[in-house]
Amino acid sequence: MASRTIIHHNSSALKSLQVFYKLLPEFSESPKTLNSIVDKAFNISIVQGISDVKEWKTIRDEALQKQPQLTPRELARFKFSLCYRSPLLLESYLGRPALHSWLENKAKSLLPHMSCLELISILTAFSSTASGSFYTEALSCLHKEIITETDLNTLAMSVYTVFTHYNHPKAPIPTIKDPAHSDFCKAFIELISPVLIDKVTEFSDDQFATICAGLGKASIEFSSIDTIYPLTDALQSDLLHRRVKRMSLDNLADVASGFFYNNLGSDELYKGILGKVMEKRKEFNYNNAVDFALALSQREVCNKEILNITNGLIKQNMGNEDYIKISKYAVSTECKDEEILKKLVENTTNKNMPDYEYQDIKKLQFYLNRFYKHLVTDEFIERLEKTGYLFDGGRYKTYSTEINTKQFKEFERWLRFLDQPVVGPFSYSNHDYFHWAWMPQKVGIMLAMPKYHLIGKWEEDNRIIKEPKRHYKIANSFEIRCKWLELLGFKIIRMNYQEVSENANSKAERDKNFLDFIKPLLNPEPSGKTKK
Repeated sequence: MASRTIIHHNSSALKSLQVFYKLLPEFSESPKTLNSIVDKAFNISIVQGISDVKEWKTIRDEALQKQPQLTPRELARFKFSLCYRSPLLLESYLGRPALHSWLENKAKSLLPHMSCLELISILTAFSSTASGSFYTEALSCLHKEIITETDLNTLAMSVYTVFTHYNHPKAPIPTIKDPAHSDFCKAFIELISPVLIDKVTEFSDDQFATICAGLGKASIEFSSIDTIYPLTDALQSDLLHRRVKRMSLDNLADVASGFFYNNLGSDELYKGILGKVMEKRKEFNYNNAVDFALALSQREVCNKEILNITNGLIKQNMGNEDYIKISKYAVSTECKDEEILKKLVENTTNKNMPDYEYQDIKKLQFYLNRFYKHLVTDEFIERLEKTGYLFDGGRYKTYSTEINTKQFKEFERWLRFLDQPVVGPFSYSNHDYFHWAWMPQKVGIMLAMPKYHLIGKWEEDNRIIKEPKRHYKIANSFEIRCKWLELLGFKIIRMNYQEVSENANSKAERDKNFLDFIKPLLNPEPSGKTKK
């Protein structure tokens, strides 16, 4: 029997791809013949990377005229071919709306009759363009089917699929996580967690890492992140007991994503993962190095040696289509390598950038303007202006959930008690919002809150005697955000909610220390004047 020819998805967010290849060959197996319309489409799009309208007119006409009977997984393979191009999986929209509508209608009619695996296949393929009603029905069907599922590959991939594949609206910009998807993810993980916990020791390392990678997509709102605590506790226990020592770098990159993007994982787990990665650092490749550096940077400032290795791999391998991922990397790690930054500016300038990618490039622009202004070209600025004219920075505040937490409101009452004339939450010049700010001094306060910005599981302290004192560290993702706001010309005061609310010796001392701290920031000494 002829061996399978795999189209490797090297640019995938998921690095532990063996489960994906085995379970869903329709997205990676190169066609052996071109007899079916589905294989013709896959060959033209994924294998050859052709987007020419004439080539696709033939495919579209044949499909719409003959309307062949296709199985759910054939529908998924066909749709995948229309939404992605080349082995790099570049987002595309091939074949015109009529063909997409035909495929969606065919798939929708079959949803109630699909198996768990068929639903996973459909959700994977239709994720970038399906209508909201289609996704609601598909996810609901999967919710019913997963209850009786026992196959470990399918269970692992279901988590990744549900958390990752959803057609979040790409307009207006900036794009905001869809609350409906967050709610479904919460319900899904509540349903499936007991099964995953029961079988946690049975999963292979690839299956285990696939589950972690799904959790790392942060599809659940941070306000409900405690929903995954029982599962992450079980995963962490098994990691520390036996898995970290034997996992591959790809596995570790997915595990790091699962814990660090959610501000979870003990110091012991962090040190264990970092130590194993340092042992294997010579095995890094371009894709897992960048992903690992990004995941690490969510929790701590990334290790310098890892950054040096990653920078070298980026310079050797960065492709023209990688500008978004490398832009995030440059800002998150405060990249100082001018060769990388110059190439990044060139790549961005030469692309027809989708509107929804503007927010990441905008941060890169401010970072370059502050530290590497000589690298910013007129062409780069023009490209941004053409893309970002619909950007509405006020959406960040409008759809924020952190400003509705009890911790936020409690801190705000404290500021009012101290008679501080702050404005907040405060949107600034169509860029982003601050928790609070003094104007016109341009001094802002950002509050690191439980679940959102503090590392570790958050539990209310119900002890009668509050000793020993608790200490929650602030995640580096919060520091990255504060530094971005400082690029807008503000001085940012970082406040740790847990330290302010729990660990002061007395409220009077806490209040005095805060007022003494902010006084010189709000009323700086005149230039040239020195204290006696």
